[in-house]
Amino acid sequence: MTDPYAGFRWLDGLWAGDIYCASFVRDLSPREALTRFGTDASTIEEVTYEKVCERAVAGWEASPRALPGYLGAVEVGSWTLIVEPFGWGAAGPDVRARVSRGTEIVVITRHEYSTQEFIHEIDGETITYFDLIAPERRWGSDPNRWVDAMREVGLDPDQDDSMGPHPDFGFANVFALASKITKIHLSEDVLGKPFLGAETNEK
Repeated sequence: MTDPYAGFRWLDGLWAGDIYCASFVRDLSPREALTRFGTDASTIEEVTYEKVCERAVAGWEASPRALPGYLGAVEVGSWTLIVEPFGWGAAGPDVRARVSRGTEIVVITRHEYSTQEFIHEIDGETITYFDLIAPERRWGSDPNRWVDAMREVGLDPDQDDSMGPHPDFGFANVFALASKITKIHLSEDVLGKPFLGAETNEK
């Protein structure tokens, strides 16, 4: 039987570490997305994806509060992908509101030791938010907007949480859901494209 998520399975692995945030921002260039994010504009530079991860790890290790210090952005179709290795800045409501102003953002956070989230926000308004291991518990102005798409990608929006974590949970499913919204199929090839990297203003 063909695996319907074969093209997303690479995202089940630790492609950006066991803590990361991946965000899709519509109709903003990588430079504008990074600027809205609150990075230090003077540090924006063209880098490889590997360099983004390397700089993020170095910043994380150097911070006394274990804050990420570097992130990367790359254009994918009409969207910009922002990758935060060891970070979760886009999950913060202030950052989401700022970045999504006049547009929209889809945020996926992976944190092996804490909350893992899916967030869809339009022009500063949280449309749908849920914890990845409990997609039946949703909130936002339209928490049920994506329930049909959730079923299509194998995330049961009606699961009884008394039965424990979602039995079919995988990041392939979650990125497949993001693809339903963005119409972007995130392939591993994107990591070979030139990124823009920048230091955050967090100290």
